[in-house]
Amino acid sequence: ARQEGDFVGQHDVLGRMRDQYNGAPLIGQATHELHQRGFGTGIKTRSWFVQIKEAGFREQLHTNRDAFLLAAAQGLFLTILIFHRHRTLFANRFLGILLLGYTLVLFHLFLDELDFIEYHPALPFIALGLVFLVAPLHYLYAKYLSQNHHQLLPKDIKHVVPFVLYYMVMIWLFTFHQSSILRITQSDHSVRIHGFFLAFNWIVIVYSTFYIILTLQLLSTCSTQIRQYQA
Repeated sequence: ARQEGDFVGQHDVLGRMRDQYNGAPLIGQATHELHQRGFGTGIKTRSWFVQIKEAGFREQLHTNRDAFLLAAAQGLFLTILIFHRHRTLFANRFLGILLLGYTLVLFHLFLDELDFIEYHPALPFIALGLVFLVAPLHYLYAKYLSQNHHQLLPKDIKHVVPFVLYYMVMIWLFTFHQSSILRITQSDHSVRIHGFFLAFNWIVIVYSTFYIILTLQLLSTCSTQIRQYQA
C-alpha cells in the first residue's frame, strides 16, 4: 500500500510538472500575442504619423506652388501696368523689364515645384541668364531716374553685353553639344556640374556686388548734389 501510495504520489507530481510544462508555452504564447498586438499598434501609430507628415509635406508643396504662381501673376500685372500707364518716364521702362525678370524667375520656381524642370533640364540654364540682366537694371533704373534721361545712352549698352553673351554661349552649347550637357546635368554625382554651378555662383556674387557698389556710388553722388542744391 505504501508503494502504491508512493507511485500515486509520484504520478501526481509528474502530472503537475507536466501541466506546468504544458502551461509554459501558453504563457509564452500569450506574451507573444500581447507583444505582437503592442508592436502592431506601434506600427499603426508610426504609419499614421508618417501619413500625417507626408500629408503636411504635400500641403507645403501646394502652398509653395500657389505662392510662386500668385507672386508671378502679380509681377506680370505690375509689368503690364507700368508699360501701359507709366512708360512716359523713361526710367520706368527699366523698372518694367526688371519686374518682368523677377516674374520669370518666380514662374521658373513654380515649374520647379511641379517637377517640370526634371523633364526639361535646359530650362535652368535659361533662367540663370536673367541674373546678368537683373543686376544692371537696378543700376540703370537708379541712374535714369536720378538724371532724368529720356532715351538710352549709347554708352549704357555695355551693361547688357554679359546678358547677351550668356545666351549666345547657351545657344551655341545646346546647338552643338546638347547631348553632352544633358548627360552631365542628369548625373546626380557629377563633379563637373557641381564645379560649374560653384563657379557660376561666384561669378554672380562678384557681378552683383559690382553693380551694388555702382548703384550706391550713384546714389551717394545724387545725395550730395541735392544737399548742395538745397544749401
